[in-house]
Amino acid sequence: MIRTFWQKYKKIIALFFAVKIAFFALILATYPLIPFSEYDYAINGYHYEKAGDPLSRSLAAYDGQWYLHIAQNGYSNFSTELEQKKSYAFFPLYPLLIAMFMPLFGGSPLAAALTISFVGALASVILLYAIASMEMPSAAAKRSVWYFLIFPSSIFFSVAYTEALFFALSLASILCVRRGRFATAGLWAYLAALARPQGVLLFFPLAIEWWQQHGRRPLNRSALKNLLSASAAPLGFATYYAYLVFITGNPFVYFQSNAQSWGRQLGSLFDAAMLIGDRLQRFAEIPFHSFQYSQLDLVAMILFLGMSIVIVQRFRLSYAVYSILLVVFPLLTGSTMSMIRYVALSFPHFLLLGQIGTRSKAMNAAITLISLWLTIQLWIRFVHWYWAG
Repeated sequence: MIRTFWQKYKKIIALFFAVKIAFFALILATYPLIPFSEYDYAINGYHYEKAGDPLSRSLAAYDGQWYLHIAQNGYSNFSTELEQKKSYAFFPLYPLLIAMFMPLFGGSPLAAALTISFVGALASVILLYAIASMEMPSAAAKRSVWYFLIFPSSIFFSVAYTEALFFALSLASILCVRRGRFATAGLWAYLAALARPQGVLLFFPLAIEWWQQHGRRPLNRSALKNLLSASAAPLGFATYYAYLVFITGNPFVYFQSNAQSWGRQLGSLFDAAMLIGDRLQRFAEIPFHSFQYSQLDLVAMILFLGMSIVIVQRFRLSYAVYSILLVVFPLLTGSTMSMIRYVALSFPHFLLLGQIGTRSKAMNAAITLISLWLTIQLWIRFVHWYWAG
């Protein structure tokens, strides 16, 4: 079994290590040449260590600082009430795992966090290739993995962020449901919804797959059991929500945290459409990147929305619906900020890119060169606190 696994995935694993080593070598080579942004470090986000060493500051930048603090202290022991409220926006699975594995790394939360992200990223490329192989030839499946590894926001799959953990869990859920293993798919979906708010969206592809397998036949005990498993993702979100209500006594604390502390408030599809229209109209005024409304985030969002239309035509309905929801969901919070991070969680888009790049050498060259150019810039910007994603 191990031999079979290795024969199937050895090239993908080798590609993963080659890309990661190359990017980290670039960071090490350029780190002394570029000044660290002490200004951004001083004013943005919660500081896990105000006089932190370069490794902690660079590989746990911005949100990573919050996860390390929560791993050690839970949702408490913040220096101000505002920081306390801000912490509720960070879902619990990642810091919980950090706390669990810290003793294995001499009590270092950073080492535990990076290890979890590394394992999650490795699992992600294996699972992505497994799903892609079910939908397209091997060459296109490998190309999908390549584009994922060099995607401009790939830095978040290598540092103390939840992206790698969430992506691995979501892919595991999709792969299991495609194989008809609803109970296992539900478990992974439940955990994904404890890792990031987007996890709740897994309900939709799982429900669609259930309908395609059971919906046209008379219901029986097995079908009802699978339907219950397909509904596990909302239960994951509800678990964290109930925990916050329990510790605060406030049934609206999660939404208040996002709205009052982070400027994200749920709106309608009409609001999202108006937001896009406003950003397009003022595109020339928007900087390449800032902590609000960057051109890069807007372009990524528009491209991925357009690609979702093609995904509807080429892939399974469950994939298409999931890809659209992953792009639209962040827009319902009234901001285009961080869209280049959020769209990277949509595996169907990488399947489509794999198809496109395999069919056209020119498109493959264009996707690869543009991705690498942006990726190198953004990796370097992130570790020096010039870009928050």
